[in-house]
Amino acid sequence: MDVPPLDCFADGGGCDLKGERVTDTELDAAILQAHAASDAEQLARLYLDASKRKQAQGDEEAQVFLMVQAYVFALECGSPIAEQLYSSLKAYGREA
Repeated sequence: MDVPPLDCFADGGGCDLKGERVTDTELDAAILQAHAASDAEQLARLYLDASKRKQAQGDEEAQVFLMVQAYVFALECGSPIAEQLYSSLKAYGREA
């Protein structure tokens, strides 16, 4: 699963996979569309994007909440990022 480079989130914004800027409204719409399509792989990526955005904004609680959502959908679709997310959640003390 591809995700935008981390520097896309340095200013609290975000990018799509082509490196183009994505607004919060566009990200929210993409998440709703992926839910409507039951696209777990896309949801894992989008929630990870949202989590990184919150990290860049310094909102750890929202960041970790969104990371949990990404983890759930990554597990659902068998995404290889599930292991990375699990390790990150453990580092934040959210997974035993």
